[in-house]
Amino acid sequence: MQQPHQPSYEEAEARASALLAETDKLASMVPAIATARAVLAYSSDRCKRALACAVMDAKHSQPVGEKPPSHASLETTALSSTAYRDAISALQASDELAERAVAEWQAQLAKVDALKMVVALERQKAGML
Repeated sequence: MQQPHQPSYEEAEARASALLAETDKLASMVPAIATARAVLAYSSDRCKRALACAVMDAKHSQPVGEKPPSHASLETTALSSTAYRDAISALQASDELAERAVAEWQAQLAKVDALKMVVALERQKAGML
């Protein structure tokens, strides 16, 4: 029966160096993740604002002197407008980018956590702790 591989000091230190590199990569992602979280946190507010702008456009496009349409009618017109659809498409694209950034952050965080455990185990096996 074979004995399990005992990591050497050099192998343990190589893993520790890899951990530092991955931690630096994680740290470099902080500005992007902060922006992504803000984008996702205010996504619904940005959708509401896009609708409000479209309603105002619909209201101002009505001929002067006519009886003003109801708010529900204006909202229906705004929801079917090209400008509103374009705004929502742009918001969806930014949300997708933000979600991708959050997913990359979580994957990198999991990688760093796994490396931390591996480094600790290897150091313990190599008698460094």
